Amino acid sequence: MRKKMLLGLIVVVAGCQAKDNSNESGDQISKRTRSMTRPGPFKDSPDSPDSPDSPDSLDAANESTTTGSVAVKFAAGAEGSPLSPRYSPPGKRLELKPINASESLGVDEVDGLEAEIALGWPIEKQKPIKLLVTRPAAGEAYNKLFIDNDGNGVFDEDAIVATASESRGNVWSNFSATVKATYLTDVAVTEDYPIALWIAVTSKAEQPEFIRMSRRGFKTGDLSIGGEKVQIVLSDSNNDAVFGEGDWWELRTVDNTVKGDGSRSIGDFHWFGESAYKLVLDDAIGNVGRLESFLPGKTREQDALDRDPYGADRKAVKADKPLEFRHDVDGAIAEAVAKQKRCFIKFETTWCGPCKTMTQYVFTAQEVVDASQDIVCVKVDGDERRDLVERFSIKAYPTGILLAADGTEASRFVGYQKVVDMSKFLLQKMTK
Repeated sequence: MRKKMLLGLIVVVAGCQAKDNSNESGDQISKRTRSMTRPGPFKDSPDSPDSPDSPDSLDAANESTTTGSVAVKFAAGAEGSPLSPRYSPPGKRLELKPINASESLGVDEVDGLEAEIALGWPIEKQKPIKLLVTRPAAGEAYNKLFIDNDGNGVFDEDAIVATASESRGNVWSNFSATVKATYLTDVAVTEDYPIALWIAVTSKAEQPEFIRMSRRGFKTGDLSIGGEKVQIVLSDSNNDAVFGEGDWWELRTVDNTVKGDGSRSIGDFHWFGESAYKLVLDDAIGNVGRLESFLPGKTREQDALDRDPYGADRKAVKADKPLEFRHDVDGAIAEAVAKQKRCFIKFETTWCGPCKTMTQYVFTAQEVVDASQDIVCVKVDGDERRDLVERFSIKAYPTGILLAADGTEASRFVGYQKVVDMSKFLLQKMTK
C-alpha cells in the first residue's frame, strides 16, 4: 500500500506583487463528498482509507478520503513578472471601418479606421469599446491608436504610437494598451484588461481590413501546499475578459524550482508532487476560486504519456536517412510529370513550431520514408517564396500538397501530421 503524503493547503495572500510574512492561516478547508455532478472519474462512495488510489488530503490533520478544497483570491500579475505566461491566445480579428478621423478626434489625422471590442460579463450585454487607428499621411503605415475607454463616444486625447517594422514579408504596427472590462454583477465592477493589438499589411500604403487583439495580462493567487509556497497563474484563453471553463491555469512554486505541468485548461487538473488538483472559479471576473484535490485515476507518469501529442512519433522507428526534399518547385513538378510520378510539396517557415517538430519526428520515421518512394518531394519556405504562397493559396503552416502525375492538385493537409497520418497521406490512391 502506498504511504500517503499529508499535504497542508492554506491561503497565504492574494496577488503577485503583495508580500506577507505573517503566519496567519486562511480559510478553514471545507470537506465534501465526491459528487457525480462534477467532472472527473468520481465514484458513488468514498474510497476505503486503505485504497492505494485515495488522494492525499488537502488538510494535514485529516486523513479521510473526502475531497478537500480551499478558497483562493486572485489579483492582477505584475507586468514583466517571471510568472507572466509565455503563451497567448490567437489574436481576435476586429474589423476596421473607415471614419472621419478629424471629426472623431477634433484634430488633423489621416485615414481613420475604427474597430470595436466587447469585454466583460455577460459579454452580450457589454457596450463595445471603440478603437481608432490613423496614419500621418497617405502611403505611410498606420501608427497611432486612440481608445474610447469611457464608452462616451469620445476618444482619449493621448494616442498610443507604434513604430512600424518589417518582418516575414509584412509591415507590422504593434500597440500595447489597457482597456476596461465591465462585469455586471450585483454591483457593476470594472477592471483593467491589458491587451496587445497589431496590424499586418504587405505594404505601408495598404489600408488594412482588420486589426488583431490578444490579452497581455494575467492573474495570480498565492497558496502553500505541504509547506511549499506555490502560485496559481490564471489567464484568459479567448480574449473576452471572462474567466471560466476552458481558460488557462498553471500551478508552480514561487521560486520556480517546480514549474508544474505548464498551462492547462480550467476543468483539467494539475499535479503537485504525486497529488492532483483542480481549480474551480467562483466568479466570471477571475478574482475568487477554490483549489480542490482530485482523483485522476492514473499515475503522474501515465498521465504524462497520455498527454504527449508526439509520444507515438517519438517512438516511431527511425530511418537511416530522413526523407529527402528538393528545393526547386518547378523543376520538381516538371520531373514528376515527365516520369508520371506524384509530387509532394511541403510549405513551411523558419518560425513554424509544428514544421520543426515534423522535421524532427515525422520525416525521419521509416514508415514515412518508405511511403515517399516514387514521389518527388520538394519543400518551400513560405517567407522566401511569396509567389508560390499565392500560387498555391497557402493560409497556414505547415501545409502539404500532393500533386497527381499530371501536375494537378489531388490532396492537401494543413497543420501537424502524425507519422501514421503522413504515411496515409503519401500512400493515398490518386483519382486522376
